[in-house]
Amino acid sequence: MMSSSTPLEQARARIDEINEQVVALLAERSAVVDEVCALKAEEGRTVRDPEREAELLSHVRDVAREHGLPPKLAEALFETILEHSVQRQRRRRAEGPSPDPAQDAAPVPSGSP
Repeated sequence: MMSSSTPLEQARARIDEINEQVVALLAERSAVVDEVCALKAEEGRTVRDPEREAELLSHVRDVAREHGLPPKLAEALFETILEHSVQRQRRRRAEGPSPDPAQDAAPVPSGSP
């Protein structure tokens, strides 16, 4: 006998699909961060770029508003993503590229600037 899923199960399945897409996009973003890290090193630039970070956070707040999300939620998420990117770039500069990308996925302590 075939069991049909409930609307709640269908909604949860859709959330699971979206979560997988978000994780895949974060992985893609990390790969681009590696490219940015290499380009910054070649150009003698520092890891942190406060002007770019402020611009990015302003933009994600605007995009959040456009989509009906609280801007502070988007900002908090991207502050965490930015901090991870900075830490990843610093590790790359200190150690060179790691053979295991999962090694670069260490959690960032909460409360980091």
